[in-house]
Amino acid sequence: MEKTCSPEIDLILAALRFFVHFESRRAEPLIQKVKAVSDWQPVIALAFRHRVLPFVTLALDKAGAFRDIPAETRMLMEKDVQQAVLDNRAKMAEFKKYNRYFEDAGIPVIPLKGIALTQTVYKETPVRRMGDMDLLIKEKDVPAMHAILENQDFFTPLLINLWHTGISEKINGKGSRVREGVDIDLQWRPRLFIGGKFAEWLPEDAWRDAERCPSLGSKVYLLNPSHLASHLLFQAGNDFSQD
Repeated sequence: MEKTCSPEIDLILAALRFFVHFESRRAEPLIQKVKAVSDWQPVIALAFRHRVLPFVTLALDKAGAFRDIPAETRMLMEKDVQQAVLDNRAKMAEFKKYNRYFEDAGIPVIPLKGIALTQTVYKETPVRRMGDMDLLIKEKDVPAMHAILENQDFFTPLLINLWHTGISEKINGKGSRVREGVDIDLQWRPRLFIGGKFAEWLPEDAWRDAERCPSLGSKVYLLNPSHLASHLLFQAGNDFSQD
């Protein structure tokens, strides 16, 4: 039997879709979902846990639905956007620091999630509170990237042992390297568990259509809005499948 989304997940996914495509999407379906919410606490808690609450806030504002939310809830959401701005300034500086090593090695990267959405979708305000540093790289650059990070004292968080972790990275097309609270998640051909089965996000078209972002670095590219939306929903599908 196909698994159905909870009302909270359904609203959050609808808000994320509207946020990315707000110029071409009708607001009325999202407004109706907002009016149907009787208890905002589960929505806020779930969106906060997955670090997308600021995007939900801005999507509802763009749709003209923010005014339909109770005043106390609106205040919490507005404060979260403000805190995300402060947090992300530090994370952006961190990205630029480590990206210098990738540039020196001639390795192109595409930032994902927080950095990507900040630069591509809502340039005025960095709104997705960044946790890990998520980067798309080319599969051929994986060994060089791992070597660079190891030289900077990053280590591999083990699942069971090093062999098991290496096999998992090859199968899933992604892996993490960690150093003193800095967690860099690398993706090259990610496979995630969504709705009871594995799904793969294919990067070839994304790389083909990516555009340079000189403000972040000479070898930094950004996904176009279509690929950005597909990756955001791909990741969100995995995140919410765990709930």
